[in-house]
Amino acid sequence: MSAKKHSIIYDDKCNLCSNFIGFVRKNMNAEKLNFIPFNSPIIYELIKTDISEIKDMRSIIYIRGNKIMMKSKAILYIFREMKKLWPCLYLFIIIPRFIRDGIYDFIAKNRYKWFGRTACTCQI
Repeated sequence: MSAKKHSIIYDDKCNLCSNFIGFVRKNMNAEKLNFIPFNSPIIYELIKTDISEIKDMRSIIYIRGNKIMMKSKAILYIFREMKKLWPCLYLFIIIPRFIRDGIYDFIAKNRYKWFGRTACTCQI
């Protein structure tokens, strides 16, 4: 693991997730980030708590220093640190979390059906 301070943990078998990671690489200072697929044993070192909540691999996780963010909060914080006008999307943080995460969970539940799944695991 490099000395980078921020990490994004994602489902590398999910086309939506992998495309989002590509988008992040283009619109964020990616030199400061580690991109880690869920199947990597490194996540157990990074998240030193019970990770049963993420075992279904329906959540992008953003680790910024010692802060661990999941689901809609992770996505919004990632947008907040992007270039150009993307940080404006952080304004959606005012929507109550249960609504944001409800939408996130609906998309996560259907992501393979809508966007497809890759047969191989390929690190970006």
